[in-house]
Amino acid sequence: MRAHPVQLASVWVESSSIRRRLTSEKGAPEAPSLHVRQPRIARFDDADQRTFVGSIRFSVIAPVSDTEFLEGRIELAGTFVAPEPMQRSEAASFFRRQGVYLLWPYARSYTAQLVEMAGVAVPPLPLLVVAPVDEVLGASDS
Repeated sequence: MRAHPVQLASVWVESSSIRRRLTSEKGAPEAPSLHVRQPRIARFDDADQRTFVGSIRFSVIAPVSDTEFLEGRIELAGTFVAPEPMQRSEAASFFRRQGVYLLWPYARSYTAQLVEMAGVAVPPLPLLVVAPVDEVLGASDS
């Protein structure tokens, strides 16, 4: 059984956009909403098998008025480094289970700043609650 104490080495915004839009005939959204896409491994260093980049993409939609709403789309990425080589599947598993939680505070902060600069009052992104995992990354069932 081996576990990887993987570290988050760097964080950056891969892409972001925020727009105020006019509502359509459907009307404005009634409440802010958050849509998170499946987290993914954007790059894996096959040479050293210790470094990978994981990213999360999400969008935020919030009413501004009866005639306007705010739409933001953000992709945040981070470089993760393990002290020993790991397989791509282990990196992907780690990122889905732990990496997203390491990036999320940066996503919350960046989104809050972006929305504030747009002059819109939107509640902060929710906190993520880490569910307990009953297995060690890389452990086999045998």
